[in-house]
Amino acid sequence: MIAVKLRKMDALNRELDQLIIKAGGQEMNPDELKLLDVQQDIVEVEAQLKEVKASWLKLQTSLRAQSNKRTQQLSDINYSRKKLLLAEQKAIKIEAQLEEVMNENREIVRSLSALNTRLDSASMELFKTRQIHEKGEQECVVAHHQATERLRDAEMTVMTLEQELKDLGKEIEDCKQEVLEKHREALSWETKCKMSTEAKKFKDEETTQNSEIGIMKAEIHRMQVRYGQLKRMQEKLVHDLENTVHHRENIFESVNAREKVYGGKFKTRSTVQHKINELKNKLKVVFSEISQAEKSLLEIDTAQKLLQAEIENKKHHIEEEKLQTNLIRAETEQASMLKQENLDYIVRHQYRARRYRALANAQQLPKFRNEILIQADLQRQREVNENIVAVVETLQQDFPTQKYNLNKIIQLLK
Repeated sequence: MIAVKLRKMDALNRELDQLIIKAGGQEMNPDELKLLDVQQDIVEVEAQLKEVKASWLKLQTSLRAQSNKRTQQLSDINYSRKKLLLAEQKAIKIEAQLEEVMNENREIVRSLSALNTRLDSASMELFKTRQIHEKGEQECVVAHHQATERLRDAEMTVMTLEQELKDLGKEIEDCKQEVLEKHREALSWETKCKMSTEAKKFKDEETTQNSEIGIMKAEIHRMQVRYGQLKRMQEKLVHDLENTVHHRENIFESVNAREKVYGGKFKTRSTVQHKINELKNKLKVVFSEISQAEKSLLEIDTAQKLLQAEIENKKHHIEEEKLQTNLIRAETEQASMLKQENLDYIVRHQYRARRYRALANAQQLPKFRNEILIQADLQRQREVNENIVAVVETLQQDFPTQKYNLNKIIQLLK
């Protein structure tokens, strides 16, 4: 017990010492101690009051900043509402434009269908024209072959006539030299007939061997050359005939004179006259055959010219059909390019409409960029597009067959 009390006394002494220390090392009564405690409490309260005033100032500053921020947010909200209203109006306009573009697209599709129908009909007409042209070519080939055969026959006839003219020349020469040698003349005619038969046989074999259509033009040229030779030979024959007639008249006069002088020794006048008449008849036949050959040549030449004119007409008609087809193809390509342009326009406006709807529904926040940077990017993109367009135009000049595809690229760039 004593120990416990001593410990309590020690504790009380320590507390007393602490109170004395707090009182400034002086012992005070309880009222003074309470006053001192109150003063300390006042000091502490004043310090706390200063801290509270500082925090109050901070709160007022923060409240002012929050008020300014709230005002800015309200102005931003009003601005965003105005932009949203403008975006909705633009979206309505774009939807109206999109509807117009869709209507135009439907019109273009109908136009393309009509153009495709016209192209099909033009293709069918071109096919029919080609069939008619092929048929005309076949008829031309057949007619040309027939004309060639007729030319060959005419050539054979002319060659026969030429040989007969030669024989007649020899016969006239024999008549000039030996009118009274009938036996020799008969032998000469027999030889001439054999030669004519052999020449005709040789010409028939030559005509059979050379009956291909590929040498038609050469044979026509040869016929023309031969015709010129026959004309010259005809002129020569006419000249020889005139000389023969003069010679015959001289012989006739000489025979008449001898008959008058010697009486009935020269009874061969009628025989010579009969032979001369036969020669005249043969010459007339030869001339008629030559005229017939000339007419045949003229008819063949006329038929050939008609065939060539018909071929030229067919070629001109085919060229017109090709031109019409090219025009239709150009219209189709132009319509396809216009359709592609409208589709690109529709896609761009649909993309913009989706963007405006996303902005209106607050699904996507708008990105604010500097106007100067936007203009610089736009100018740079335009320069790049102009360079690419220049390159594509150069490619159009170098590769005209790819004009349609290159035009699509140019249209996309522009």
